[in-house]
Amino acid sequence: MQQQIEEKGTLRFIISNIWTKPRWFFNYITDQRFEKYMWILFYFGVLAGNLSRFREIEVDNITPMSIFIKVFLVNAILTIIFYQLFAFILSLTGKWISGSAQSKDIFRIMCYAIIPGIGLLVLHIVGVSLFGPSYFTKAFWAVSTDQGINTFKMVYQVVQSILAINVVFFFIIGIAVTQKFSIWKAILNIALPVLIFSAIVAAFYLKGSV
Repeated sequence: MQQQIEEKGTLRFIISNIWTKPRWFFNYITDQRFEKYMWILFYFGVLAGNLSRFREIEVDNITPMSIFIKVFLVNAILTIIFYQLFAFILSLTGKWISGSAQSKDIFRIMCYAIIPGIGLLVLHIVGVSLFGPSYFTKAFWAVSTDQGINTFKMVYQVVQSILAINVVFFFIIGIAVTQKFSIWKAILNIALPVLIFSAIVAAFYLKGSV
C-alpha cells in the first residue's frame, strides 16, 4: 500500500496517466486535490510557450540577460496571472451553465493540461544548439533559402501543432471533469469568455464608428 501511495506522487504517475487515462487522471487530481509538481510543470509549460513567441528584431539585441528577464521572469509572471484570471472567468461563466468548479480547481486542471507543451522545450534547446542566438530572431523565422533551417522549421511547426492539439484536448477533458460537464458543455464553457470578450470589443468598435 505504501509503495502504491508513493507511486501516485511521482512524475511517472502524472505523465503516464495523463496520456493513457486522461479522464481518470483529472478525476483523481480533482477529488484528491492533487498538486504534486503542479507549479514546476506549469512553469515549464508556460516557459515553452513564451519561448515560442519570443522573437527579437536584431541578433545584437539577444543577450542571456534579455532572454532571462523577458521570458523567464516578466512574460512568465504575466502569463501565470493571465491563466489565473482565465480560471476565475471560467468558474464564473461555468456557473451560468450549472458548473460547480472553483477557480482554483480549474487552475489546477490548467497546470496539468499544459504538460504536452513542455515538449517544445526540447525543440528550443535543439534550435539554440544548432543555430545559436539567431534562433530567437524574426529573420530566422522568415522565408529562408537554407534547407537546414527550413527543415527544422517544418518539423517545429508539425510538432508544435500536435502538442497544441493535445493541450486543448486535455484542457477540454479536464474542464468536463472538474465542472461535471459533457464534452460539448465544456467546450461551451471555454468558448463563453472568448465570445463575451469579442462582443465587448465589437461593441466598443461599433460605438467608435458611430
